[in-house]
Amino acid sequence: MATLRDYRPDDLDRCTELVNQAWDFDGHLEHPAVATVAKDFYVNGSLAESRHYRVVEDDGVVLGLLFGAAGDGARFDNGYQGLLGALRMLGRLIGARGWGSGEKLRWLRAIRAHSVARRSVLAPSDTEVTLLAVDAAARGRGLGRQLMDEYIDLCRGLGKDRITVETDTHSNFGFYEHYGFERVGTFDSPMTRLFAGDTGETFVYVLDL
Repeated sequence: MATLRDYRPDDLDRCTELVNQAWDFDGHLEHPAVATVAKDFYVNGSLAESRHYRVVEDDGVVLGLLFGAAGDGARFDNGYQGLLGALRMLGRLIGARGWGSGEKLRWLRAIRAHSVARRSVLAPSDTEVTLLAVDAAARGRGLGRQLMDEYIDLCRGLGKDRITVETDTHSNFGFYEHYGFERVGTFDSPMTRLFAGDTGETFVYVLDL
């Protein structure tokens, strides 16, 4: 039977594997070194923004994860917090092999433009799902619901009145709609477009509690 528990540092490789399975960094980013840095940013960056970091496992194998900004614990200490964490990420991006300086600058501008565009719709909140992924082979077992139900209960217990999430056309936004999340805005993300190679359409959803 699948059980929930706190994320541990030794879960990093498996969680990165699940994230890559969901978003296919290896397929979208041509150079392996670039894909490795991107996956690291996505997982560790999400952890750094979170106070709730939970995984669901069955027979000792992690099958899903949910990181969220809400919680009564400390932010996960992985060296990516605050200004020093941002500088660390910047240094890794600049030092990554496989792309030229022009391409790196293009990505830095796209990341910045994404942040500005997102905030024009709705600023990231202290009750935001920062990362959710479930093993494709385990979908249909209710693991995502198990993770989300726990997070919703946590937010309600903290007296919060809503949960937000950012997603896009390449993600399973139908899961959130099925849960009752409502789309409150759409923005164009150069970062999403660079990554996916087509649309930059990105969404912000809100669940009223």
